[in-house]
This record gives sequence, structure tokens and C-alpha cells, in this order.
Amino acid sequence: MIDTNGLIRRRIEWVTAAEQGGEVARRAAHDALRDVGAAVQRIHENLRDLGYPSVAGLVPPPANVRENISEVRAATGDVPEILECFWEVIGGIQLVALPGYAHVDFWKRQGMHWNPGTCDGVWIYSCDDEFRTYLINEVEQRAAYAAEGIDSEAEAEPFQIDLSPDHYHKDDISGGASYALDAKPGWLAPLRWFEWTGPVRPRSAPEGVPDFLSYLRTALFECAGFPGYYGLPSFEPIREKLLVGVELG
Repeated sequence: MIDTNGLIRRRIEWVTAAEQGGEVARRAAHDALRDVGAAVQRIHENLRDLGYPSVAGLVPPPANVRENISEVRAATGDVPEILECFWEVIGGIQLVALPGYAHVDFWKRQGMHWNPGTCDGVWIYSCDDEFRTYLINEVEQRAAYAAEGIDSEAEAEPFQIDLSPDHYHKDDISGGASYALDAKPGWLAPLRWFEWTGPVRPRSAPEGVPDFLSYLRTALFECAGFPGYYGLPSFEPIREKLLVGVELG
């Protein structure tokens, strides 16, 4: 099991490096994301051992990821540095079975009963051709709405890069806005619209809205990839199994 005190120390170190910016932040981000990728791989293997439905786990970045990022940046105005690093180092993460939602029945069989009753498994889109096209279309639609006066005030706000369905949508329940990052520079980019919805707030979670990297670390290293169930007694033995072999670099 991961020592949460160690996670907290790493978060403080990360914030310090991110505030320095430049190559210091980039090196710290790359080191942390390599740990994140290794954690996803191990959690994915442990999920398979439990009979979990087939999911991708890690989604490698496409060969043209840098070109895709450049096109997204040109369309949206910018891409947070931490997201650019994530897309280049990791690609994407899929710990829930979308489409189809087979994971919902799996968790029901494990006795997960909790209100709102969602696992909120980690899911982050990779910057592949399909996602690049989706974002560019969203930018164009936003501009068209503004031109027609439908949502002109939105043009004054940074475009938000959708990264994940919210916890309701992941479990096939009508939900709200996608988790997103503002399309502007930032190593400590806050994960918009995300909340820790489990019965207990993770100990390593920062106050307020988590920055993207801190979210990934807490959601994976402390919550074993499913923060919506963190603190639920029936989840604890499963969490322990999922974290077997997961190491914090």
C-alpha cells in the first residue's frame, strides 16, 4: 500500500517545481507521469485478475500526437503544459468500460452500494485524431453560437478542454459537465467540474479543486483508480488488491 504521507510530500514537491516552471517543472512532470503510467498498468493487471470487464488501461499516444497537440492549440488558443506532457508521455487512461458500461454490473456484484453510487473510474482522453477533431468542432460550434448571440458571454472565458465524462456519465446515469482543463498555460491546471464524490475525502487530496497531476496521483495511488468508492468498507479489500505492486517511484 502507498504511504499517503509520501503522496502528500510528492504533491508539495510537485507544486514547488511547477511554480518554478520551465525545465524544472517539465522534468518533475515527466518523472511523475512515468510513475502514473506504471501505476495504471499495474492496476489494470490487478483488475484483470479480479475478473473485471475488458478495458484498455493505458492508451498509448498516437504517432502524430505532437501534430495533433499543435492543431488543438491553434484551435483552442493554448494547451496547459501539464496536459501536453500527459498526452505525450502517457497518451490516455481508460479504467471504465465505455461504451457498454460492463463495469457497472461488476461493481454491483462486489456489493458496492453508495449514493451517488458511481465508481468514477479514471478516464482521460488521448489526443488521437478523433479527439483532435472533436475539440476543433467544439471550438467552431462555440464561435458559431457566439456569432448568433446564443452564448456570446462564453467567448470571454477560456475554452475548456474536455478530458473525461463526469462520474454520472461514466456509470450510465444522466450527469453534468465533463471534467476539463482551461485552454491556457499552466502546470498546476485545475481539473474543472471534478469533485471527490466518495464517502471519504482522500487524505492526499489537496484542498479545493485539484490540479490535474495531483488528481491523477490521488485517484490512482490512494484510490486505486476509483475515487468514487474510496472510503466504502466493501471497496477497501478490493482497493488493497488493486494496489498490489503499485509503487510511488
